[in-house]
Amino acid sequence: MAALKQLLLRVVCLGCAALLIAVPVRAQTTPGTLQLLEVAEGEVQAGLPQSWTFSAVDTQMLSFVVQATSGDLDPVVEIATSAGNTLISDDDAAYPTDTSAVLEGITLPRADTYTLTVRGYGGTTGGYTVLMLPGLGTLSGDDSFSGGAQWRSLTEGLEPVLTGGRLALSLEGSRLMGIVIQPGETESATEYYAQVDVQVDEANSGWIAGFAARVRDDGSYYLLKIKSSGEWQFVMHTPEGETILRDWTPHPAIVPDTRVFRLGMLVNDANFDFFYDGKLIGKVTDDMLPPGGRIGLGLETSLALTSRVGVSFDDLVVTTPVWVNGDRLIPSQLMTGTPLIQAQELQRRGLIPAGGEMALTVTDSSVELRSPGVNRLGLGRGLTFSNLAMGATMTWQAAFGGQTGCGLVARAQDDSDYTLVYVDQTGAFGASRRQGESFAQGIYGETPDFTGDSRHLLLIVRGDTLLLYVDGRYVGQMPDLMRDGSVGNAVINFEPISTTCQFKDTWVWNWLGS
Repeated sequence: MAALKQLLLRVVCLGCAALLIAVPVRAQTTPGTLQLLEVAEGEVQAGLPQSWTFSAVDTQMLSFVVQATSGDLDPVVEIATSAGNTLISDDDAAYPTDTSAVLEGITLPRADTYTLTVRGYGGTTGGYTVLMLPGLGTLSGDDSFSGGAQWRSLTEGLEPVLTGGRLALSLEGSRLMGIVIQPGETESATEYYAQVDVQVDEANSGWIAGFAARVRDDGSYYLLKIKSSGEWQFVMHTPEGETILRDWTPHPAIVPDTRVFRLGMLVNDANFDFFYDGKLIGKVTDDMLPPGGRIGLGLETSLALTSRVGVSFDDLVVTTPVWVNGDRLIPSQLMTGTPLIQAQELQRRGLIPAGGEMALTVTDSSVELRSPGVNRLGLGRGLTFSNLAMGATMTWQAAFGGQTGCGLVARAQDDSDYTLVYVDQTGAFGASRRQGESFAQGIYGETPDFTGDSRHLLLIVRGDTLLLYVDGRYVGQMPDLMRDGSVGNAVINFEPISTTCQFKDTWVWNWLGS
């Protein structure tokens, strides 16, 4: 396993730059329990890993960064459920220049108390820090509203006030909407996660609190609204007026007239994910306003002529992706699930662009072959794809002993021109481009610790590169020149035997562009 690890990491990280990960000043206050944005310190001794616990709600999006501070420690991080089931792990984020362990943008599947365990790879020991972040893996902004640069209003009659470590806003009158914009001239990133704590201080006839993205001085912005009745709305505002992108929608997480809560927003190109107290409450896609702009905070009064609303905000935090050598960090492991959950995981972790669509799902299929070679089953009735993510779970049955495998086909032109990825019953895996009678050298490896009777394959073809995951673990990448082609399932016989491969939940996610 050590040799395989070194080989695979050289494939992806040759020439990587060291990670630049911002660490906040706050200190961990509860030993053994991780808190958001509080650095915890620990030490791994020989054969003695250390564990921390943290609580999360279902669909909450979190990142974890573990960095060595002393000794020769090469940290490995692992997250498990309260039942002891391992969800995900990571070793080196950017080997060999940085051996930090990073789990970025993972989505917790259920409300639970999780355990994060840190150990040393290969018997290494030493001190470390662990940081839990909301959303993505780099802390880019942390405004506690304790003073300094002043937020400014885009609304006449609305004056932002810094008081008691909070930003307070208030309006009085019928159907008044107010927005304040963060200070400075720096535009927000194209992709970021932002969250803010909200407290409704005063409301005599209903209230609305707002969290804005891509705010510009001309009054253009997107706005997430939370209403006292327990509903959310998403609108686009321009100098010409307001456009409703998602009208008022209830969600079980939003309890009516709850006046203290946390709002989160994941912004990724034209896609917006909304979180309430950590729980995903909705999604909207819209590209009318270009990327950039700044973050805003707001409030709105009700229809009553005497409506009076006061809202204060605290702890605005912004996180952005971890970049290595100009590219998003490639996760070493993914969590598997339904096709839609897997597609969401790939988007949140930067493996595919935001947007796109589920272009194909096949619940069950099978392919048989009785001689050496490859037999393909085309899927999608002539559909072709260039950029795609494709996954399936597969099992096989062989008539007698011999080496055989099951796989996925992408970018197929005909019977002698296609890309094949596969796994076999010995634990080996591979990816290669067939042109004519031969297969070009691509990805090959072995997982000798493999046990069980099923495997999961995930391939991602974006532009001229193919990335391969086997059983949720990244195993390498190879060139795959841009072309449209069909997809399918495949059975591979390396010997003259009879083999049947069964495929469960084959899916294809497709998007435009590179």
